[in-house]
Amino acid sequence: MTESSKKQLSIRTATLEDVPDLARICLLTANAGQSAESMHQYPELLQGLYIEPYLKLTPTFGFVLVDTPDEGREAVLGYLLATPDSRRHEAAAEQESYPPLRIKYPNNPYPSDATERDQGVINRIHKPLIRPQGLVDMSPAHIHINLLPQAQRKGWGVKLIDEAVKTLKAEGQSSLFVGIDSKNHNARAFYLRIGFKPFPFPDKEYFVLHFQDWKDPRT
Repeated sequence: MTESSKKQLSIRTATLEDVPDLARICLLTANAGQSAESMHQYPELLQGLYIEPYLKLTPTFGFVLVDTPDEGREAVLGYLLATPDSRRHEAAAEQESYPPLRIKYPNNPYPSDATERDQGVINRIHKPLIRPQGLVDMSPAHIHINLLPQAQRKGWGVKLIDEAVKTLKAEGQSSLFVGIDSKNHNARAFYLRIGFKPFPFPDKEYFVLHFQDWKDPRT
């Protein structure tokens, strides 16, 4: 590798033009951090549920991790998407995002070739996740974060979260939360290691970060 072709990773604000790249990353990490490509006949469902509502609706914000080699096209390697107000975002998605998806992807019956994983996402579109009230009372803001394997374990997840912390602090907030797949043991270990605290809930794992516990990665 020549000096000019070395990776130059950086973080920038997410835009609507990033939707295809973020949808691809979502699919490649959707199986407890591993690829779910073989598990979906309709991978675009993930885009409709987990990506577009965080780039098209308000209130939301996001950041992407990009590789910009000197001689090549920018490549997106990871992202963080967020809302400062989970309840407002749930209401906006219910009004704007889910109705057309429910028509296109019915659940009674499901599309004939839908896989079990497709059906699970379709069910979530027809019956969206409502975060626990006690959790939202503690922290109105939540994030989603995914990194491709080549960008993991290099400090970029922490740097993406730091961008979210700075954004939310500027809005007067003092915490955020994230939900994980209970089978994603690496994600659990990561959040616990960097200062998140578990929020007990029967059927989903949540972790809360209080900003007073956050250590600036630049120090």
